[in-house]
Amino acid sequence: MIPELRLPSPIYPVQGLDNQFEWWVKRDDLIHKILSGNKYRKLKRILETVSKMGGKGIISFGGAYSNHLHALAYVCHHLQIECVCIIRGEEVRNQTISDLRSWDAKLHFVSRADYSIKEKSDSIRNLIYDKYPDFLLIPEGGNMDLALTGTSEIIDELAEQIDFVPDYILCAAGTGTTAAGIWQGIMAHGWHSKLCVFSALKGDFLKSDIERKCPGIWDSHAFFIDRFHYGGFAKLTSELKQEIDDIAKMINVPLDYVYNGKLIRGVKELMDQNFFHKGARIVWIHTGGLQGNKGFDQK
Repeated sequence: MIPELRLPSPIYPVQGLDNQFEWWVKRDDLIHKILSGNKYRKLKRILETVSKMGGKGIISFGGAYSNHLHALAYVCHHLQIECVCIIRGEEVRNQTISDLRSWDAKLHFVSRADYSIKEKSDSIRNLIYDKYPDFLLIPEGGNMDLALTGTSEIIDELAEQIDFVPDYILCAAGTGTTAAGIWQGIMAHGWHSKLCVFSALKGDFLKSDIERKCPGIWDSHAFFIDRFHYGGFAKLTSELKQEIDDIAKMINVPLDYVYNGKLIRGVKELMDQNFFHKGARIVWIHTGGLQGNKGFDQK
């Protein structure tokens, strides 16, 4: 077991946003000081499977500031599972990389060209299958079916914590795994809630990725909102950073700059455009990601 897990994650009213709506935030960022947000939920079932299979270890992908690799390396170290991280780009020094090394993860930095095609790259394939043939391969961000069960438990918890069915449930998306799991949870409970998926990526390919996991999701159950990436994944101007910091102070909830900060900034625009009906009950799933803020501070 991982020590100091806070489950179910708490849910609080959100103060400081438009009072025409009933706002709640499910604080998955408080699950654990390191395994915060959707990282624990996505890894939970994956790690159980590795233990049952008796695999030698886990190998996965990410950037030099990856929240996914940070969480994966920590939990593998704690459970004494070997962890291999294939990292995009040249070797760098930062707090994330320092943490990975302190947790005994094996790090392999690869060119951005090779990383862009990952398992199709000859050099990466040789690395994986020659050096680590018995390791479980996890896609970037934990984007695999095993993760859906863990993320769907968000709705199981929520159903025990509130005495109403939300009109809207909001979450940010990078791979779409969390959004797909939440949708499956909504369907399993028979809720009429509309799922609002805020893409952190430029372009709408993520919409198709989520559709493949959840056929029919966009027909009537959910909205894919891709207007608030503000330049693309992890793109951040000093002005946007300051605005996100100001919103975090106003609502008294810490925000990351890649996912939840942009989500809430976008929500403020949507409220001005009357996207939500008056009196709507809205639950925002805070998926964590705060570890990544260290990278922006270093830059």
